Amino acid sequence: MDTTHIDTHVFGDPAGELHGTADDVRPPLLLLYGLTFDRRHWGPFLAQLPAGRRVLAVDLPGHGASPQSTSYAPDDVAAAVHRAVTAAGLDTPIVVGHSIGGLLATVYAAGHPVRGVVNIDQPLLPGPFGELLRQNEELLRGPEYLRLWERLTAGMGIDSLTPAARDLVRTATTPRQDLFLGYWHDLLSRSVGGRDPRAS
Repeated sequence: MDTTHIDTHVFGDPAGELHGTADDVRPPLLLLYGLTFDRRHWGPFLAQLPAGRRVLAVDLPGHGASPQSTSYAPDDVAAAVHRAVTAAGLDTPIVVGHSIGGLLATVYAAGHPVRGVVNIDQPLLPGPFGELLRQNEELLRGPEYLRLWERLTAGMGIDSLTPAARDLVRTATTPRQDLFLGYWHDLLSRSVGGRDPRAS
């Protein structure tokens, strides 16, 4: 996508960046990035799209230019994303989500009209990741919470990226404790089978 010749519109709550123009052939795309990151991470992807493709890249609540929220529960985040979709005038988009954005894309599609869902690198069953978070809950809730985030990002292969992509991943991020605790609340409060581990 030639980003020098696109109509870009940035709007408010949650923040979204709208590219391209609507047409009757290609459904619009809705892009949701992963935890702590923001819509800038879709830049390399946007650069590869055909010129004029209608795309809405959204900053999730609490990320980028979007305001913080009192709830980061998946249904509440999906409702916030729908406000951005409505403000952008999108009709039944294809929702593309990366990492936790993949989960949110699926939750969004369960409650709103979409053309399809593309889930990148996000299993819908928490399995070992949920167990890892629960084993490290005390660390995650304490002043050294970034130690856990550093362990997680160390396994993402960031060093194998191109220098520009590596710089983007390392600088366009906001690893705040309230985001981890809010977006991972369900994983921290439920066992793998869905039962609250504290209710024994």
